[in-house]
Amino acid sequence: MYVRRSIQMVRIDGVGQFEELIVSLEKLEPSYKVKSVALLNRLGSSARAQVASITPIMKRAWSQRKKGELRSSWKFLPVKHYKDNKVAVVRIQSDSNYAHLEENDHNVYTAGRKKLNKKIARASIKDLKAARVKYHGVRTGTKMLARTMEAMESSYYSGIEQMFDEITKEFQ
Repeated sequence: MYVRRSIQMVRIDGVGQFEELIVSLEKLEPSYKVKSVALLNRLGSSARAQVASITPIMKRAWSQRKKGELRSSWKFLPVKHYKDNKVAVVRIQSDSNYAHLEENDHNVYTAGRKKLNKKIARASIKDLKAARVKYHGVRTGTKMLARTMEAMESSYYSGIEQMFDEITKEFQ
């Protein structure tokens, strides 16, 4: 919207207005960087809280896991910049060793007492029978991180619009 109006100004008024536009856009850049990082930090911390709130808690504790371990393991990492500070990324991750299994679908297998020296996907049928491996089906993931990111998308776009309105209000 702003670019279209600017181009029309250039066509009507000539080259002088275009140079003024470039100067004013360059003045906007520092405030844009500061406000965009603040917006991403705010959205990232609220997304981490939302992911943690919808993360399921195990019904029983396993030998190496505690109840609520996954819920408390979600971390919000500060904004990281890539491609010469042109791309900013917010990262939410879990240090838990089974977070990917809770997030995504996966096959469930159990094995007998004999050990299998290969991964189940690479083992032959003979090796699977010898190790008494049983297939129990597919466990569907809860998709807590994916659902949260979809829910945060609308607040991201509204935050961007607010930020641009605040930045351009200074120069109007």
